Amino acid sequence: MFEVGRDHIIVDSPGGPAGVSEQVWEVQEMEGTLLKLCNPFAKAPEILNIASSRFVKAVLLDKRQARPA
Repeated sequence: MFEVGRDHIIVDSPGGPAGVSEQVWEVQEMEGTLLKLCNPFAKAPEILNIASSRFVKAVLLDKRQARPA
């Protein structure tokens, strides 16, 4: 489902009034259900547990849809 080094649209629900978030993230590392995600607009990498209720879905972007290097 996830590929390290590839961009994915990650949909999560951080809770509260913010509702659902949908952003493009690059998966840097995977260990079990934990993903280390990188986004050029984020101040620091984010860790997401895909087994948590916060995680909604992920979509692997086609290489043509990915961010330019």
